[in-house]
Amino acid sequence: MPKSLERSPPKPTTEDYIGARLLETLIEAEPALKLLSEGLVRNATGRAFQAWSAFLTA
Repeated sequence: MPKSLERSPPKPTTEDYIGARLLETLIEAEPALKLLSEGLVRNATGRAFQAWSAFLTA
């Protein structure tokens, strides 16, 4: 077995997890705002919910 498969990958830190969730928040919020400006309220609502959910898990 190759040495690279013998060890498990390092566990992410709390700061890494929070950073990833905040980045996800920004990534989801951008299309939500774009859809809202185009008048696509229903689609924007779904994206905004995803952004809010990611923010709350951070």
